Amino acid sequence: MTGTMHRVTASAAVLAAVLLSGCASEAPIVRPSVSVPSVPHTPSGAATLVPEGWTPFADTSGDPSLRMALRSADGTALIALREFIVTESADSSLRRSGPCAAAQLSARLRLASERGRVRLTRAPAPLNGMMETCYFVTDADGLLVRVAVFRKNGSYFELEARQHTADAAMDTLARVQSDMLLRMQRAEPDRFRSLLSTAP
Repeated sequence: MTGTMHRVTASAAVLAAVLLSGCASEAPIVRPSVSVPSVPHTPSGAATLVPEGWTPFADTSGDPSLRMALRSADGTALIALREFIVTESADSSLRRSGPCAAAQLSARLRLASERGRVRLTRAPAPLNGMMETCYFVTDADGLLVRVAVFRKNGSYFELEARQHTADAAMDTLARVQSDMLLRMQRAEPDRFRSLLSTAP
């Protein structure tokens, strides 16, 4: 599984320019093509982050931002949870701007790091039914990647749902991703931290 470490090394002035230009061209609200699933609220945090039919696996990319990597039972799709790591000055800007600014920055970094191989097929937009969450979709060599950027416990995270082969149905993959997002958003802060610390 390929993973791109999302570290911003540009100066604060360059980053501010990127954020301002990204916010100026923010896409309108786009309704996702899949419905948001209903997940029972469990105050005790008993719900696991790993959906049924998915298996955690050890990622060997060395990406320090990676918190969890999952593979579908049939091997056609992958899900990765990453902390969106940025410089302190960038983090301050993103806290004021919100998740769509973080999603725009994430999309720009992906396009820049894999120039010519990845194209943006859906611009960053709020994900309906999800608080503090924006998403975008890229096409990497004919395989779709749906990235949801959300805020939890004072940090931004990316939940990436990726076609590993063209056989993976994106509607199904988007539903699994939305299910995980709901579980993470509903988890108490301490429970969320413990889930991440025990994730494979």
